[in-house]
Amino acid sequence: MNALLLGLACGLFAVGVAAPALAALVPLDLSKSLESLPLWGETASLAAIATALATLLGTPVGWALARGSNPRALLGLVLAQAALPTALGSIGWIAAFGAQGLLPLSFLYAPAGVALVWAFSFWPLPALATWSGLRLAEASQEEALLLTFPSWKVATRFTLLRALPVTLCGSAAAWILMMGDLGVPGS
Repeated sequence: MNALLLGLACGLFAVGVAAPALAALVPLDLSKSLESLPLWGETASLAAIATALATLLGTPVGWALARGSNPRALLGLVLAQAALPTALGSIGWIAAFGAQGLLPLSFLYAPAGVALVWAFSFWPLPALATWSGLRLAEASQEEALLLTFPSWKVATRFTLLRALPVTLCGSAAAWILMMGDLGVPGS
């Protein structure tokens, strides 16, 4: 029941954040909105790729937060990363891996580079969501399952599935923030 309420709260938060973004999509001149529709699709797909990467990066960190012996230091690092503006992280990536950086990466200015920078900027949202979702999983059920099944099977088929709705809410929030971060590329 608590997981359902938390999922509902995350959904309401996502709708509350998405409503102003969706209102910005309704321009007065419909001919211009039809011209920019493919660009919004590119932004949405780029944000979806970056969200998948951020979720892949953040889920193990959320696991470490929930199951670690001393998660306070790690939580401080995650919250510090979450507090950094995306523009500041982008400047750091350009300074380190741009054309004049320490290790120049040619794809950094391409859509793949944008997805990578976004993933490393927004991974704390799925991490914190996974952490809160794993705290909802009952330890007694997990320990009982460990008596019968190997730990990897319990982790993948029970524990992470219990945290999945909350993790997806964190990923949805990251996607919405990414959409608002870039807008329409190429316009």
